Amino acid sequence: MRSSKLDDLERRALACLADGDPETAEVCARLLIEHAPGRVSGWAAFKGARKAQGRSFDLEAMKSSVPENGGATASAIERAMARRLSQRGLIFDPESRALLRPMSKVLREVTTGEALRTEPNVVRILDRGGDLVASDPVMELGGAGGKSVRVSYRTAPKFVASIQNAAVIGKGLVTTADGEFIRELQPPVTPQKFGMRQVGSALTFDPAFFLNGKLPLTQFDTPAFLMTGPTDNSFGDWIVNFAPRLALYEAAGLDCPILIRGKPPAQILPLLEALGVGLDRLVFRTVGGVSLFPKLFVPSWPTPDKNAPMAGLFDIYRRAAAPADPARPMVYLTRQGVARRPLLNEPEVCELFASRGFHIINPGMISFEEVRRLLASPACVAGPFGSALHNLVFSRNHPPSLVLLPAHLPFHLVETALWQADLGNQFAYVLGEPPPEPHDPSTGWTVSLAKVERALDRMLEFVSRGEAAEHQSRTASPHWSADEPADDRPTGFPA
Repeated sequence: MRSSKLDDLERRALACLADGDPETAEVCARLLIEHAPGRVSGWAAFKGARKAQGRSFDLEAMKSSVPENGGATASAIERAMARRLSQRGLIFDPESRALLRPMSKVLREVTTGEALRTEPNVVRILDRGGDLVASDPVMELGGAGGKSVRVSYRTAPKFVASIQNAAVIGKGLVTTADGEFIRELQPPVTPQKFGMRQVGSALTFDPAFFLNGKLPLTQFDTPAFLMTGPTDNSFGDWIVNFAPRLALYEAAGLDCPILIRGKPPAQILPLLEALGVGLDRLVFRTVGGVSLFPKLFVPSWPTPDKNAPMAGLFDIYRRAAAPADPARPMVYLTRQGVARRPLLNEPEVCELFASRGFHIINPGMISFEEVRRLLASPACVAGPFGSALHNLVFSRNHPPSLVLLPAHLPFHLVETALWQADLGNQFAYVLGEPPPEPHDPSTGWTVSLAKVERALDRMLEFVSRGEAAEHQSRTASPHWSADEPADDRPTGFPA
């Protein structure tokens, strides 16, 4: 039977279960099993149809009913049988309430990488967090660079969980074989962003968002490490919340495939390659479906609270820095062409920065490699708040930056201060003018050219002084002779 016919049978079996017709669902499931015994969806639909009719099923009998049953087929059957189904027989049911439980009630803590890899439903704590971090990354620039913003938080914990017979549903939500969610593994965004709502200790689903339970099923035969989630279509979130998980993967001693979304943003595959992860180490999942795994390794979120990231959040990017450019360019990263939160007078802003010697760059219009080279060692970086500025993680030096911020979204200033501080950078900022409708985050905004020009000129004075001091430091000759005793050599000079 052709693959398209098998897909039709799968869709019909799921639709019949969702619509309350388990008898027809069982007929479709039996046909699917007959023609594709290795498809987990057939076994899941068969089990669901039997359960929805109040009829029993026998796992061993089901295995033995498949002629010349192979290992892949046995795995598919066990994967389907291992998961708890709803009363309607669905492996995922948006009409149900899924329990949201603390990790300590679901997973057992282990202390070794071997136990994490081999034992079911465990967690390995890599760093319990709680270290105090405090700094003020704002450059005042003689009154032209914005008021100080104090950054103070305690670091988040680092851990990797191992979940047996896990399912990844929708945009990347992980459930156990019992259909439960683990509180500490939930994305650090509001549940509405991934079609859910929290009611007490349970999560309810938006049926339309999850196709009324008719999500296609895909079985993966090998364990995988989760690097996907509800916001993984955003480059900025990849920089902050997804690629840093690679550090947890390595710290836990894992070597399994890494799971990401199918059709990721254009920059993501080059980014992962720059971090040492090639295509041969990746597996891809359909965002609008249910993916089943014999074992899934789920890391903690690098920023479970946007105000308290894990320690060393951006350390992983040191390996991806391009060779330093001796020209030390000044770079303005434009948001022109971006529909959300547009800076309406950005053409005039770009003209101002270009007149001061800045390269005007639209990161979406050039390759990832070009962006990485331009930002390897810039003298200064500027631009409106947005994902483009997260490319500062690839800078070898710690360039000062001038950030233009929409005044009606004050939390953007806090976010900027947080990640600039974690990078060890300093920045100045200019607040824009409030739009007519400040309640709408996507509303366009403007910024005063006079304020930007004043801050920019002060920034260039700072950059010029800094480069002069650096040049003097590089060209100064050490007052040390090879004839002097080694113990008398000034600190920092080679032996």
